[in-house]
Amino acid sequence: FQGLFWATPIVYPVNILSERVQAVLHWNPMFAIVRQAQNALLGHPVTLAELWYPCLFACGLLVLGSVLYRRSYADMLDQV
Repeated sequence: FQGLFWATPIVYPVNILSERVQAVLHWNPMFAIVRQAQNALLGHPVTLAELWYPCLFACGLLVLGSVLYRRSYADMLDQV
């Protein structure tokens, strides 16, 4: 969680980073969420269109988690 925290510009402004790092930062799913929260708190316009990537990422993790849970359900019952 610490790596995700420091890889997301929560405590520092994104404009101090180089262009290359800013481009890589857009792959972080938390980046769009934090930026929209900052915009809402600072009175800037909020665009929900930027939240498609975090939503897609969360849905993908949900599907992956449910598949892994269903595969290991019987083994988990034996271990409990």
